[in-house]
Amino acid sequence: MTRHNPRAGRSSARRTVGRRVLVAMLGVVLGIVGLAGVSSPAHANGTVDAFVNRWNGSYADYDGAYGAQCVDLFNYYNRDVVKAPRIAVNYAAQLFGAAPSSHYEKLSPGVTPRKGDVAVWGTSWPYTSAGHVAIVLGDQGGNISVLSQNPGAAKIMSITKAHLSGYLRPRNLGPSGANPVGNIDEVSVPGTGRVRVRGWAFDSDNSGASIDVHVYVGGPAGSAGAQGYPLRAQGSRPDVNNVHRIGGNHGFDAVLNTGKVGSTQVCLYAINIGGGGNVHLGCRTVTISSPQPGGVVDEVTALGGGKVRVRGWTYDPDDSSASLTVHVYIGPQPGQPGSWALVFPANVSRPDVNRAFGIGGQHGFDRVLTTSARGPQTVCAYAINIGNGNHNPQVGCKTVTVR
Repeated sequence: MTRHNPRAGRSSARRTVGRRVLVAMLGVVLGIVGLAGVSSPAHANGTVDAFVNRWNGSYADYDGAYGAQCVDLFNYYNRDVVKAPRIAVNYAAQLFGAAPSSHYEKLSPGVTPRKGDVAVWGTSWPYTSAGHVAIVLGDQGGNISVLSQNPGAAKIMSITKAHLSGYLRPRNLGPSGANPVGNIDEVSVPGTGRVRVRGWAFDSDNSGASIDVHVYVGGPAGSAGAQGYPLRAQGSRPDVNNVHRIGGNHGFDAVLNTGKVGSTQVCLYAINIGGGGNVHLGCRTVTISSPQPGGVVDEVTALGGGKVRVRGWTYDPDDSSASLTVHVYIGPQPGQPGSWALVFPANVSRPDVNRAFGIGGQHGFDRVLTTSARGPQTVCAYAINIGNGNHNPQVGCKTVTVR
């Protein structure tokens, strides 16, 4: 790639053919390749393609000095396609910093480029500290397909992404048809029946806008039983804005309630705006515990004659409107010799409980039970789980003297 300076150091254009062959052998130029994999703006296609057709195989010498350099090709592109005023720089490496924000969006080297972008290599470019500049035609993973000039005439070639300063995205070539980009920073389980998702996403078709993110708990979108949750990536993420040189709010951080339990896939999708399509950000597997019934034993009173009054409430978040079954043990408890349960439903109205938990249904119990046991006895109540869990929690115990 030799030196790229429209005003200084142009003598590099006179370097020997042997030097140019050496550069090629170093693997910078991988050969003339077809365009690959990146869609371009529908209405800008002709403009970019016309520029490629005009200069491919020709020498572009914009200022008529020092021969045809890479910056000369850029100057024509900047004038004829981007419609921007000339950018006064001495070296290609300076273009990324000097390009006006009125005409270019500056993107980091990690962004997937698209047709019509301008790739700028910095001073770490191993072949010259002057850097390099070329017009992007397609993304190839570790390389990019470009229209590039020097060494030789302008031509389509493949160049490594190493040492890139970033991409200049012409603002007049949108809407782009670019897909959203984003990242999953966290998928965790903050409590029973809940999943936390955190990350960021944006669409360069409108990098200042907050886009939607869809979360599916239970597998990818469209899989049987997957539960979908729409979110908006509208939280402040200055770190994302700094890296991608964009504005707006693009973060998301939400806790979702779910009925899924056990080992479960959580999959996220960034929802496209403008051209392009939705992007699968990835799936993470977490283990979700089931919500368990809760409740309280408000009162246990010995009434005489072997009678014991038991009063309280219980409900299961898996179905907060359902009345649970309650098992009460007087004396020996579950698993102990001689234990036995008195069974009844918690179907007494408890408006105080409903108000406190924002639920409906009947969840109270108030029963007088008869037992043959006498003397000090332990009385415990257990709520019978109706959801996905298999644990029947104890909701309270008290000791009374049965007369």
